[in-house]
Amino acid sequence: MDVYLDTEFTDFTNARLISLGMVAANGETLYLEINDTWTRADCSEFVREVVLPLLEGGEHACTAAEADRRTRAFLERVAAESGVMLISDSEIDLVLLVRVWGEAGKPAVGTDAAVITLGMPQEMAREDAYEALQLRRHHALDDAIALKRGRLMSGA
Repeated sequence: MDVYLDTEFTDFTNARLISLGMVAANGETLYLEINDTWTRADCSEFVREVVLPLLEGGEHACTAAEADRRTRAFLERVAAESGVMLISDSEIDLVLLVRVWGEAGKPAVGTDAAVITLGMPQEMAREDAYEALQLRRHHALDDAIALKRGRLMSGA
């Protein structure tokens, strides 16, 4: 099953995961905010001004160890018999997720990953999703939902 992934992180020089969003092809979602591996001082000015105000806290806030457990459980639940294809528009998203998984590296389910580039029609569909679905840019789950919508426009 395809699972679309997006992350938000501190900065590009020393990226530390702040939040991650996943949306499966069947519509199931996971949104987590990791609260024990970064500080506000680690964040770029852009992240402090744009990303941090979108954090929701509450049930979404967790430690990196809890994020490891929750992402594995989510992927195992949606994997069915066909495994999981993680789809992101940036390699950094995949790198940060693997860091969450620590030394094990991958969840127990068969997981492959792909970094995709959307063509102009698909990119326009992703852009339209922000307005049509009232999604927030730079919110990991909303960005994953927009990526899914854009990719589905390609018929892939």
